[in-house]
Amino acid sequence: MGAVPVLDSFSVPGTISITQEEVCFHKNFISSTETGTKPFSVLFVCLGNICRSPTAEVVFREIVKRRGLDSKFKVDSAGTIDYHDTYFIFIDRIEKKRWWDHGSGECVDECTCCIVYLYLTRDRSSDDQERKQMAESSAAQETALFTPYKMGRFKLSHRIVLAPMTRCRALNGIPQAANVEYYKQRATPGGFLITEGTTISPTAAGFPHVPGIYTDDQREAWKMVVDAVHSKGSLIFCQLWHVGRASHQVYQPGGTSSPISSTSKPISGRWRILMPDGSYSKYPTPRALATTEIPEVVAHYRQATLNAVRAGFDGIEIHGAHGYLIDQFLKDGINDRTDHYGGSTDNRCKFLSQVVRAVVSAIGPDRVGVRISPAIDHLEATDSDPASLGLAVIDKLNWLQREMGKLAYLHVTQPRYTAYGQTESGQHGSEEEEARMMRTWRKAYDGTFICSGGYNRELGMEAVAQGDADLVSYGRLFISNPDLVTRFRLNAPLNREPTRTVDTIRSSLGI
Repeated sequence: MGAVPVLDSFSVPGTISITQEEVCFHKNFISSTETGTKPFSVLFVCLGNICRSPTAEVVFREIVKRRGLDSKFKVDSAGTIDYHDTYFIFIDRIEKKRWWDHGSGECVDECTCCIVYLYLTRDRSSDDQERKQMAESSAAQETALFTPYKMGRFKLSHRIVLAPMTRCRALNGIPQAANVEYYKQRATPGGFLITEGTTISPTAAGFPHVPGIYTDDQREAWKMVVDAVHSKGSLIFCQLWHVGRASHQVYQPGGTSSPISSTSKPISGRWRILMPDGSYSKYPTPRALATTEIPEVVAHYRQATLNAVRAGFDGIEIHGAHGYLIDQFLKDGINDRTDHYGGSTDNRCKFLSQVVRAVVSAIGPDRVGVRISPAIDHLEATDSDPASLGLAVIDKLNWLQREMGKLAYLHVTQPRYTAYGQTESGQHGSEEEEARMMRTWRKAYDGTFICSGGYNRELGMEAVAQGDADLVSYGRLFISNPDLVTRFRLNAPLNREPTRTVDTIRSSLGI
């Protein structure tokens, strides 16, 4: 086959005229003997605004006609070739300075027109099959959050979970009508809600007006919430919470006792605690629990679990994350104990293990979830090796599951959550490093895995579709969008969170 003639210039009447300024022509084109045995295609590529108009197709077809390419090769319109499926044999580049639109008399763009001759590595049927698979994969990702899921004994109709969020709406620790409305608004058939942190004992609070689950009045008030959620066909777990050193004397019995913790090290002055009157104060110095006191705290978790089930909750979540009491035992940046609850990673996991055993003994494993945040430094909860800590906790939970039976789930917060609101997507920092760490934990855990932390609709769809999570929990998006499940399903616009007022004490904003 001889050389393909170079197009010097042409004009498509009433549309585009092209005047060539430079032609780069590859002299070592494929020989005529190979042309008949190898599948070739021609692709028109134009860098510039013309690609985004029907004019591109007109120009392409004129080039094909002038060069007689349609008699020698299979010709494709611009953009129909998958680059990763091809090998570039030859490129004929014509650089243009002006593409004139005769209709307006104006220059459309300065751009480069490329005629690309491609050797296809697969036959057309293979390409069509892959395109079909890619389309199916794309469709699967678009619906990933709305596929059913079986979480142990529980059947869910979608993968969107309401994450626990402190609301400061429970006057004197007792859920109110606003709490009932808040959870009812966000309940959907086959949905799954996790309550705000709910204190397990009088020493456990660190915020004003947070609910408890250790008195009869609290338990009875929670029944109204649970009944409202169940009436919508949704599940609801109660998150059991002890803040540890993240408290103040004003929240302790008598108003004078020091908060308890794994350590006597206080949270530094750069952090402030919200007081009952709406002001902020420094965190006080905590009191390190004596070894002999720890079993009593474990017993409080067990009793709170029983109270939750008596209130009608479908299960409970152990809050072992975000710098609160259990996390204060897990993280080596806080835990400086010299007894068998400190030192090695195994020792630092002991308190969590004992709590898990206690609550499982009360209601069984399949109604118990655990939340952790190995890589979160909230309230100075740092660890020298968060990736290894996460694996150690997961290994301990897997071992407990082999002994006691499968837990309902593991709920893990990604570090990205701390920067949510700084960007539209919620992404920040070493996103790929965080993603790898989450995938490692997800693969290591033997059971249902819930991810959390600045996820939007697209990131949630991707996480489930790629197997990085079974369920995705959403927090702040649920505050301003009680109908988040419906909005996600329709891909409808979201209300933005009014960040300055949404956490006002006793405010009804966001319910």
